[in-house]
Amino acid sequence: AYVANLAAFLTQTGLAETDIATMRQVIDRNIAICGHPALEKEIRLIWPKAHWVFPPDGFAGMFEAYDKGDCKVLAIGRQHTIMDVDFLAKVCKHGLVYTDVLIHENPIAFPIRPQLASAFSYWMYLGEKTHGIDLESAKQAFIKENEFKTQ
Repeated sequence: AYVANLAAFLTQTGLAETDIATMRQVIDRNIAICGHPALEKEIRLIWPKAHWVFPPDGFAGMFEAYDKGDCKVLAIGRQHTIMDVDFLAKVCKHGLVYTDVLIHENPIAFPIRPQLASAFSYWMYLGEKTHGIDLESAKQAFIKENEFKTQ
């Protein structure tokens, strides 16, 4: 299964360094974190002591809550911005940066009929091992071919 990592964004003023580098520091300082409501149950189980805010309007609600000062950290995965120029523009407009803090991993799978699953897995494995082709490299090639700006 493919795993999408959800990482935190932390704000910085200009290029100034932030003194928050871990999820533990965010929790210890009781800094509010905006998360997507679809992941609320899982994230609360993983980080029960964190100060979570889950606005009802998904990503739009998260940015609104951030603008109002309801949260100082947004838990959004890099995958959400990689091919959505408007979403990336919002991230840039707010002066947000990626961190390497892992908040949650969300395994996802391809919708495939059971009788095709083993053959699909085999071809995915073969593509990676013999040709160096995997989902990440295919995504990067697509971005390069279509001139998407990732940062």
